[in-house]
Amino acid sequence: MQISLDDYRYIGAELGRYLAEHVPSCAAAVYCKHHLGTLTPGFSDHDLRTVADAPDAESWLALSRAGGEAYVAMLEDAPHYARILEHPPGFICSPDEARQLLPLMGEVRDWQRIGGAASPLDDVLAAQPAQLTEAQQHEACGKFKIYLVPRAQQFDPPINLLPEYLPYYPVYGALSHWFLPAAKLACGLLRNAWAPTKPSALQVLPGVIGKRPLLERLNAIVAADYRVQMSEDECAAMADELLEVVYELRDRVAAFCRDLPQQPPAQAARERRLRSALQALAGIRGRFGIAVFFRRASPDLFDGEWLRMHLGEEIEGLSTQFFTALLDDNGTDAGPVWQRLAGTLKPSAVRTVANVYAAITPHDDMNDARLDALMAIWPEYAALIEDEYHAKIAPLWHAS
Repeated sequence: MQISLDDYRYIGAELGRYLAEHVPSCAAAVYCKHHLGTLTPGFSDHDLRTVADAPDAESWLALSRAGGEAYVAMLEDAPHYARILEHPPGFICSPDEARQLLPLMGEVRDWQRIGGAASPLDDVLAAQPAQLTEAQQHEACGKFKIYLVPRAQQFDPPINLLPEYLPYYPVYGALSHWFLPAAKLACGLLRNAWAPTKPSALQVLPGVIGKRPLLERLNAIVAADYRVQMSEDECAAMADELLEVVYELRDRVAAFCRDLPQQPPAQAARERRLRSALQALAGIRGRFGIAVFFRRASPDLFDGEWLRMHLGEEIEGLSTQFFTALLDDNGTDAGPVWQRLAGTLKPSAVRTVANVYAAITPHDDMNDARLDALMAIWPEYAALIEDEYHAKIAPLWHAS
């Protein structure tokens, strides 16, 4: 079965059409997290973002639910899309919220509208200079640390992958899930010019570390759409070479970060808090639709066991991130963060949060009954998150 970028374009357009039909009160735009040039047809899932001006928690919930339902319908119509439809949009925000995040979070620079209504965010993204903001540089310095392990054997498993792609997945995973994101981030920092796609990092990497036979081999692999089969020993040898380059980039990035002008501590803490809270809010909005899809997608068409387990981890991580920002602490106390909310939330709200944490614990058994229980309490939880954000975090964006 041949998959092309047209299939990814179709999914974005179809999601936009479904949102317009089922949530007509919100003119929703659909953005791809990555420029299409980053996607490798057949291997890449589709990380989409829903951007809309939703007036209340109920509307955000409707957008998320519609995303999950749209994915169920597309999967039933095209079962060979199972890999691409790994999850509905996991990040849902307004154009204003995306504009607020943009100077603080470099990832937003890569968003590309792929469906739905036109958005004022389009012009904002088109006007971005190549250079990073100071806050984006500091964020990238912190983010680069996640690549400092040999991740070639830790990337997502090849679930829902069409059989013809399986022999090439180890090569794809090592490059696209680990090395190329590290190179893209490092090149953006060291050249102070954002690399728009993962493959484009290979074109500028020789200007950072010099020309090397390894980079020529990597260019050939990418040009072949990763359809290069290697033995386990060959993959291991390449992973060792890649790690050497990542460590070299680490040293250069570390030196760059040491020379960056340090932000005043209060400013840095404020930016981290705002970015963290808004990231978590947008991520929490998206998890309801993901749960809907995982619950309703036919197991004959979609292997969701591993993804369900990680849904629980994601909800816990996003919730902990949100409440840590809400409390404005470092989250270093022992025990779940919700246990520290007594002085911040009403007792009924604390119980709601505790019920959500209970519904996703343990993560490794998110069966149908537990997903149903989670979705039953989610509207109350979603409304609580919206209320707390707008009452206690949103005003800080405009504070001096």
